[in-house]
Amino acid sequence: MDGGVHYTLDCPVCGSTILIPEHRLAPVLASQVPRAKATELVGAVCGGCRHIRTYDVEVPGPNPPVGPVVALVQASDWDYVGWLPCEVRNCQSHLPLFAPLRRPISPEDWNQYVATWNWDDLVCPAGHKISQPPPETSEA
Repeated sequence: MDGGVHYTLDCPVCGSTILIPEHRLAPVLASQVPRAKATELVGAVCGGCRHIRTYDVEVPGPNPPVGPVVALVQASDWDYVGWLPCEVRNCQSHLPLFAPLRRPISPEDWNQYVATWNWDDLVCPAGHKISQPPPETSEA
């Protein structure tokens, strides 16, 4: 696939750049309901240090903001991989997750890959902690 427009995020842990394709991000943000605190939050896994955290792609706040938008000749490996539910029982928030990923990937390889991520700084749009989900049993 051709590159196109990508949003840039900077990992605050190792400084690596995360490149989220606009054609993947826009539909996810449009479907993000309910919204919490009028923010546009996404989870993203750093391809360098595997640290996963929440990024604010709309307004400055406690989460790292989105950087400049860039046009790439070749698409990045980051892709939307699903919604993460909040751990708090009454919280309705979900966080869309983006990770560097080459598909197809078997459930076993996906589970091994997810196990390498550092989940310490991931929160839902309402600010509650999100921990690593249980292993997948079907293809990601």
